[in-house]
Amino acid sequence: MSELTPTEKDILMALQLRGKDFLKPDTSALANAVGRDEQHVRNALKKLEGDNTIKHYAAIVDAERLGFMTLFVDFICEVMLGDVIKKIESFKNTKEYKIVAAYIITGEKDIHLEVKVKGIEGYKKFIRAFAAIQQVGTACGTLGYEKLVEDRILELGYRKAGRAIR
Repeated sequence: MSELTPTEKDILMALQLRGKDFLKPDTSALANAVGRDEQHVRNALKKLEGDNTIKHYAAIVDAERLGFMTLFVDFICEVMLGDVIKKIESFKNTKEYKIVAAYIITGEKDIHLEVKVKGIEGYKKFIRAFAAIQQVGTACGTLGYEKLVEDRILELGYRKAGRAIR
């Protein structure tokens, strides 16, 4: 685990929150990689950004290197789903834990949470705080210990001028 200096922490926070202000693709290199002229690539990027296909540019921070683990929590709602969703949206994250994604799911459970917890202590603190949310029935928490795939939607690549683009 790496301890961050205040400057490093500020940089990572700014890149996560406002990456689009600082990070832009190198359109010349991108045009070369896809075999198109630079203006064509600029126009395509503008379209993809405009229709929110590309929502933002951001630094991808390796939470595990900073001492965080991924916790998955699936649970059943005992009352109206909308009431529980409002409570999850207003849930207060701390430096020990943060809900990074929440999904309404089908099957035996109603909601799936992805939470970053800072070690076992962060896990315990999250469970205590989460247990305070009323109307949550059966819950199952699981710690993830190894990521198997990255979240790239176009993983397989495509062929351009006889070579694979990845």
